[in-house]
Amino acid sequence: MIRLYISIAFLLPCALLGNQGAHAEPSSFDPFLVGGSLESMHSGSVSDAEISFQLLFNEILADLDIRFIIKIYNDDDTLLGYFDKGEVKAFFISALRFLDIEKTTHPTARYVVQYGPNLKQRYLLLKRNSDKSLNLKDFNNRKLSYSTGHQVGKRFLDVMLMEQGLQGSEDFFSHIEKTKDANSAIVDLFFHNTDLALVPEQSFNVAKELNPQIGTKLSVLISSQPMIFQVVGFSRSFPEDKIARFDPFLLASNPNKRLKQVMRTFGVNRLHRAEKETLK
Repeated sequence: MIRLYISIAFLLPCALLGNQGAHAEPSSFDPFLVGGSLESMHSGSVSDAEISFQLLFNEILADLDIRFIIKIYNDDDTLLGYFDKGEVKAFFISALRFLDIEKTTHPTARYVVQYGPNLKQRYLLLKRNSDKSLNLKDFNNRKLSYSTGHQVGKRFLDVMLMEQGLQGSEDFFSHIEKTKDANSAIVDLFFHNTDLALVPEQSFNVAKELNPQIGTKLSVLISSQPMIFQVVGFSRSFPEDKIARFDPFLLASNPNKRLKQVMRTFGVNRLHRAEKETLK
């Protein structure tokens, strides 16, 4: 899903404006570059993410002297290379990669996004009820679907396989289909194009609401512990006065009307600071 990138990108400039509206001072960052990568996106479409971002922000920032753009790079290493050079001021990346580079990021300007009722989400490995296989080992040499950007879920699955003395997912399955979003992985499973689907719990819940047959024909084979799978980080050198302006708005449990509308549009419940305990 591109909505994570678009929603956070929407929220940040709104927070930077605070209650000052069109009279806000121009940002000293021109442009303010937020980076993402194909490896950490929940959609495989670079053009969709970048173009949608520009269209949305041209409207919301029409009266302001602020340029806030997003750039999607081919992989996390390229993204982080530009972040290290100071060209990218903030980034969206998987929780796994964030933990690798945590010490180079701003110590407080780091956030996780809450979708649905809970901060952390479980990853679910789904199967069809018509498939009588009940154990993970029974799916050897069969097909798996999961969406791009869910490296945390993939790591969970690899750990489950290793704990059972099995090969890692790349060798265990005959084919792994990386879909553009979690719903596509669910649809693949539903229509017998794959044998298992690895998706966040919230995606499965939404799919069941939209199509009740999914809830009757698919079930959970394995469930992870609740986890964070995406982190927003800022440069360590990002000015404290700028952080002080947007930080309260991003973390507000009851955001202002504009932020609330944007969050509702993209299915975001709220944002939280990425504390060490949250990422544990």
